[in-house]
Amino acid sequence: MRETGFELPRPGKVVIGLMVALGTVSLAYAFARLSGSDAVFSYLPFDARAFVKGELWRALSSFWLAERWQSLLFDLLAIYFLGSALERKWSGGRIARAFVFGGIAGNAMVLLAWAILPASFAIHPKVDLGPSAALTALTVAWGAEFPDSRIMLMFVIPVRGAWMKWITIVVCSLLTLYEGAWAPWGGLLAGLALGGTPSLARRGYLQMKLRWLSARGQRMTVDDMLGASKKPKANPQHLRVLPGGLDDKPPKDKSWLN
Repeated sequence: MRETGFELPRPGKVVIGLMVALGTVSLAYAFARLSGSDAVFSYLPFDARAFVKGELWRALSSFWLAERWQSLLFDLLAIYFLGSALERKWSGGRIARAFVFGGIAGNAMVLLAWAILPASFAIHPKVDLGPSAALTALTVAWGAEFPDSRIMLMFVIPVRGAWMKWITIVVCSLLTLYEGAWAPWGGLLAGLALGGTPSLARRGYLQMKLRWLSARGQRMTVDDMLGASKKPKANPQHLRVLPGGLDDKPPKDKSWLN
């Protein structure tokens, strides 16, 4: 068999599931818009005004929609390569959580900007859709997991994983200034929190748990910490220890020990 220098990664079930979900929903959304029957899909993008009125599902539905087919192709390729690489170190569930939390964090950033910025502000966000925040989270997490690996940015520029968070900050700034996009900032924060082994979020959780255990330390036993409920063994009562010395000749009563 002839060996080649480049081999496409083999995605796992979770990565394939993310690609199928994004592709299916996005294509259905595109066909509905072309046919003029997109009334149902109009409730899926994230609208801050609708969200505060009770349409809470928008925080979970907006990042499954790609507005243009070019965007959809890029998004699927990003999930394929980034997700397949992360699967070598992460579980499938962790990849899914990073994708979903990144999308939710992006919508939270849009909501925050809508609530804080004045209505006359030129880049005030209104409606957000697309997996840009979720993919930003995967990108930053990939950089944290593979700091010494290299990828070809725009298929031309070699970039190390350790540089990805700084490049992402620059890209997020440009997107905010020129397109009014705030969601990628939420994805950036999610990627910083969830990337690395152990991740920043994991380390924070363990530190909080350690402080909680330390605060209870005076009232806890080893059995309580290990979850055991074993009763202590009873000390044998037929043996006694006496101070001082006895004759060299051992006593007949073996219960008297020196």
